[in-house]
Amino acid sequence: MDEPAVKATRQTLRIIQDHWFYAVTTAGAQHETVGFIDAIYHPHNALPDYNFVTPRRNTAWVSGQYVAQGLERLKAVGRAPRVRYIEGLYPPLFAKTVRSLGLEIEREIPLMVYQQDGLNGVIPPPPPPTQTPDHIRLEVVGDQAAAETWWYVWRDAYYDCATPHGADQALVQ
Repeated sequence: MDEPAVKATRQTLRIIQDHWFYAVTTAGAQHETVGFIDAIYHPHNALPDYNFVTPRRNTAWVSGQYVAQGLERLKAVGRAPRVRYIEGLYPPLFAKTVRSLGLEIEREIPLMVYQQDGLNGVIPPPPPPTQTPDHIRLEVVGDQAAAETWWYVWRDAYYDCATPHGADQALVQ
């Protein structure tokens, strides 16, 4: 990837990071800065989504020592040690640093981002058309009743539904 595309990608990932931070703090999570780490914890909710440390925004590198300090702060408020970060914003060595502290990957969330005008003004080509097998029917629903029917079918154990992109783009067999 060329430098302008890398810069555009990082800008987009920072927007996602800012939204993520806003969402957890709006839900009541507290924020403390511990060196080069942000410690996020919720005073009443121990769910992992509200209790973690993450490198401070605009920090290119964070040593294991600073991550450990943030994890100690989480422990001090009664929360499990957990690091969350967006991989594309930090060098691959950061993952190794986190693992060297005895942490293991708990969950990875793949992100796919599409901007209407593309990244850095470069619009990706449309995917090639595919032939739908005869035993599969695709239909776009356009009204509330059809959407409710789809929701029922998608959630019913009788039907075999594959949803690679979510309920709005699911396939029914």
